[in-house]
Amino acid sequence: MNSLSFSADGAILVSGSSDNNAIVWDVNSDTPTDPMVLSGHREPITGVAITSDASLIATISEDNTLRLWGLGPQNFG
Repeated sequence: MNSLSFSADGAILVSGSSDNNAIVWDVNSDTPTDPMVLSGHREPITGVAITSDASLIATISEDNTLRLWGLGPQNFG
């Protein structure tokens, strides 16, 4: 794991790692749920961030790219 970021309300945790993926965890769920995997980088993820309204996740990678991922109520409700 190279980077972690919580949403402003603490309900979502995003981790970025050396396997080139970011994982989105719903930490407030009353029932265990599978995390969402964000894949697409070709090199390890070195940073993650969540917008204050938790609508977007940004990931940066050693492949010199920044990716924006939409996160809406259909993903976590």
